[in-house]
Amino acid sequence: LFRLITDCCFIPQRFDAGLVYANFGKITYYFNNNTAKQYRITELNLSLEICSEAPYFDNEQKSDITFWINQQEIATYRSEGDYGDRRGKLNPEWWPNINSQYGKLLVLTIREECVLLNGELATSKVRLSDLALQNGNKIVVTLGNKDTAEYPNGFNLFGKDFGDFAQDICLELKYNNAVTAPKAEKHEN
Repeated sequence: LFRLITDCCFIPQRFDAGLVYANFGKITYYFNNNTAKQYRITELNLSLEICSEAPYFDNEQKSDITFWINQQEIATYRSEGDYGDRRGKLNPEWWPNINSQYGKLLVLTIREECVLLNGELATSKVRLSDLALQNGNKIVVTLGNKDTAEYPNGFNLFGKDFGDFAQDICLELKYNNAVTAPKAEKHEN
């Protein structure tokens, strides 16, 4: 468990967090980009369990959560609530019933021709090549509320031991090379 606030975001305990929540702001994760340096990436998938944030919980608390990769704005997901009407399937026994319990599994897919959110077209303005995945020494993934969001109501980000889905944040790179069929490499944070 880790509450994202500006004066404690550098403490080492953040690496052990199973649930990160914030009522405003952004959080950034870094992923290895060695595969992008060696192969031509054909698709990037980012999957995570997420919902809005409200005091205790509010199933109708909307939040506009924006995603950036390598400082390029990708898409905004409107979370429809901070879900607490039932216990999350994976929550530890000590987690109180009055708090956020689970989120929705979100899959952000970026291809050369478009960006998809859970299989639905989000935009055709951003292309995979815009992300310059092979540059530098990492892939930078940021998510959070923009200052201009209609619903800037934070987020809950669930790890593999909280919520309903037994996974941490997962970044998958699909790639081609001249010798083998398309492959996929996954990184979890």
